[in-house]
Amino acid sequence: MEKKKKLIIFGNTNYARLVAHYLKQEYEICGFTVDKAYIEGNTFEDKPLIDFESIIDLYPPQEYKMFVAVGYSKRNKLREEIYKRVKNKGYSCINYIHPSCIVPHDIIIGENCILFENVVVQPFVQLANNIIIWSNATVCHDSRICDNVFIGSNACINGFVIVKNNVFLGANSTIRDHVQVEEETLVGCGVAINQNTEKKQVLKALSPQ
Repeated sequence: MEKKKKLIIFGNTNYARLVAHYLKQEYEICGFTVDKAYIEGNTFEDKPLIDFESIIDLYPPQEYKMFVAVGYSKRNKLREEIYKRVKNKGYSCINYIHPSCIVPHDIIIGENCILFENVVVQPFVQLANNIIIWSNATVCHDSRICDNVFIGSNACINGFVIVKNNVFLGANSTIRDHVQVEEETLVGCGVAINQNTEKKQVLKALSPQ
């Protein structure tokens, strides 16, 4: 049996615990790390919890890979900032694609991306870095998802769409084909986007009358 690759997970929240549940199938999770100010105890999920300031001394990037398990706080800005710090320390970040996903083998994909159950990615899609795509979402052909994007469950991104950096797409949201979603747009659950958005625009479902 092939030996599992060694991995450190950045995070000590419920999301990090969830991510670890999936990643342990393919990786040897050797520990978790967060900034020293957020350390509570010596372990998390029965693994060592190490302050990020000291991580290189114990888990050098030549021997360990990392995954940044941070959610969509501050329009994904927190995950972006931590991902950059991890890269500055010299770590390579892994991707995780659940076995139930349908993803062409030749799509362009960056790193620190996670695709949960039953995600469909069609041909000629480009996925950049640090992307979360939750269960049952669909990214249709020729679309491009930029850095630090969160795509909620059952979201549907139609063909030739560009989703720019730090966008949040809520569960069951829909983006029409040929639409450009500008940076830091926040799309609420169940919202349909039929035209280009503006930077930092917030789009919510209408309340019933």
